[in-house]
Amino acid sequence: MNQQEGIQIIRKCMGDSDSFAERIIKSGIKHIGRLLHRGDPFGSLVGAARNMSEKDMGSSFAVSHETDRHADGPEAAPRDRHTARVSRCFYLDFFRRGGSPEIVDLFCAADAAVVEA
Repeated sequence: MNQQEGIQIIRKCMGDSDSFAERIIKSGIKHIGRLLHRGDPFGSLVGAARNMSEKDMGSSFAVSHETDRHADGPEAAPRDRHTARVSRCFYLDFFRRGGSPEIVDLFCAADAAVVEA
């Protein structure tokens, strides 16, 4: 399969790539909004990130987590940080083997937009 054929298959499965990314981003932002209304918003976000990498992503991904918490209560301190590092990614491996690693930029852009929100 050449690059154009791969892109056409993805478009058939996901629809227009812009609208697919937009749907993913909107869904992620809505989910994050719900998490932020819990008693410990920072803890909820960290828990969701860990849960997603442990249960949803499966063995095709390798993600490590590092959390620096500077507050004792439910209010997050300005210096609170959580970092998730992806060292193995199914999408990158799949599209790299298919000769189109640049397609992964769509997935990474959607992740970045949700994280920045």
